[in-house]
Amino acid sequence: MKKPVIAIDGYSSTGKSSISKVIARKLGIIHLDTGALYRGITWFALQNCTGGDHTIDLSRLFLALPQINLEFKNEDGELILYLNDKNISK
Repeated sequence: MKKPVIAIDGYSSTGKSSISKVIARKLGIIHLDTGALYRGITWFALQNCTGGDHTIDLSRLFLALPQINLEFKNEDGELILYLNDKNISK
C-alpha cells in the first residue's frame, strides 16, 4: 500500500515541524525534514568550501558534491541526519 506524501510549507518558526511530526505519528507515516537536507549541504559548504572572506565558493561546492553523503538514520523513532557518517542534527 502506498503511503501519502504530505508537504507542509511556511515561514520560519511557525510550527511546521511540530505539527508535521504529530500528523506523521497519527497517520503512521515517516516524518522527513527536507529543510535538514538543505542545512546539511550548507554545513558541508561552510566546513569545506569557503573562501578567505568566509563566503561559500560555489565552484568548490559543486565539485565536492560527489563527496557528500547525506543520510537519515532512525534513532528511537526519530530520523537523525548524518553527513558522511557524522551526526549533524544538532
